[in-house]
Amino acid sequence: MTMTMKTGSRISRRRFLEQCGEATALVLVIDQYGSGQATSAGTAKVQFKLVKEIKDAFYRAVSPDSRRICLCFTRKPVGRVILGVTGNQRTVSHDPPGPFAVAVVELGSWKEIYSAPLLGDTGQFSFFMDGDTLYGETVSLRFPVTRESMLIDLRTGSVEKPQKAYDKESTGYYSALKDHILIGVKGDRELVQVEWPSFREVVRITVEGNVSVFRLTADRKHLIHLVDQSLVCRRVEDFGVVWTRQIDPDIDLKAKDSRWSDPEKAPHLADAAYCISADGNRVAVAPGQASDVGKPGRFYLEILNGKDGTPVVRWSKDRHDGIEFSPDGRLLALAELADSKSVDLEPTVHVYDVPRPERSQLWSMTACRAASVCARP
Repeated sequence: MTMTMKTGSRISRRRFLEQCGEATALVLVIDQYGSGQATSAGTAKVQFKLVKEIKDAFYRAVSPDSRRICLCFTRKPVGRVILGVTGNQRTVSHDPPGPFAVAVVELGSWKEIYSAPLLGDTGQFSFFMDGDTLYGETVSLRFPVTRESMLIDLRTGSVEKPQKAYDKESTGYYSALKDHILIGVKGDRELVQVEWPSFREVVRITVEGNVSVFRLTADRKHLIHLVDQSLVCRRVEDFGVVWTRQIDPDIDLKAKDSRWSDPEKAPHLADAAYCISADGNRVAVAPGQASDVGKPGRFYLEILNGKDGTPVVRWSKDRHDGIEFSPDGRLLALAELADSKSVDLEPTVHVYDVPRPERSQLWSMTACRAASVCARP
């Protein structure tokens, strides 16, 4: 694969890997950039070198120090639901995906330092600040539904696994914070911190509106999330609000497809991607609304000051499917699944220099077939 880049612009291989790593399955790792020669148009082509391919893997987490990655494996990623008919009788059988396993691999040496089978469907995993402890959650879809949460000590391989019946009303979904404290969302309207393994609440607030998935700074001191029509930055310590930024009202994040006969089941027309830089100094938010009857679609992207939420850069962008900062916050990767002439969607990553609006796009990379496989979850 190739990418085009203005002469003199360079980013390190680690920055690029960490920036794109959260997209989906990790099967491609970038080793180095070629030096390239300037062309008459003032650009240089830079070659990627494929150095490691991990098949049947789903990316789940990277440690805060970027030394380790957590992967989940399966050779059967797609399940089946079978509808049977005998006379006037109807039956349903479920052939779930899996089985799944979790593994932690060291970047560079590719040494597997931990692996174990999982009870249910692969869920979310996250590292604590020390990078030596991993928290994970899985859910078994077989009756009775069972949720498994676990704490893995990568130094000793020991695992703690309390199990309890799944309860939608009382169960939260958590990520590792620090010192055996988890942070999560409970019941769509509560932000909580709980102790492991008792799950005793140590901090809890109720939010006026539906809380979306949050993104944390590297030091775990601040987070951002959506609440209805607003992007909110909070202190992790007490969940106090630092600032809010309103999404443009004509991109209604509650809007649903008006063509559906049942409004409650209709899909949403709008959403917003968002991310925060490792140091918390920059925030990006990219809202978008698909076209509806008589209404054209609209998308835009803003770079905000991470300290007070004031806008720094605003672009009118076409549709997008994910955004992520480089670790130093100077580059922003924007992913999209663009329609191509073939049947497949063509995943593309555009990388921009931020926050100076006068700078044009540094480079764009159109993925080849190998990267297209990487972009599939």
